[in-house]
Amino acid sequence: MTKRTRWMLRLGRACLVGALIALVGCGVLSARKTDYDTALRTAEGQSITVEDVLAIMENADLSDNDKFLALQELGIEDDDLIQALFSLTSAQPAG
Repeated sequence: MTKRTRWMLRLGRACLVGALIALVGCGVLSARKTDYDTALRTAEGQSITVEDVLAIMENADLSDNDKFLALQELGIEDDDLIQALFSLTSAQPAG
């Protein structure tokens, strides 16, 4: 092997190792759980996502009382948390 070939092999390995480290660092190749034990859950045991909540909160056809009841049916039983969600979504700029 020439010096140039060895250098290219080392460079290739270094790039591969760097790419693997980057993937592990950003969580792509991580073995950690993405669903947390303390996550809010629906009655069926599925995690409640931000999209689920926003679908209810941004539904113009529902009154505030209907939204409150829909959030409770979704699985959010804490009234203070529901009030906080109302405060957060009403404070967001439209668009």
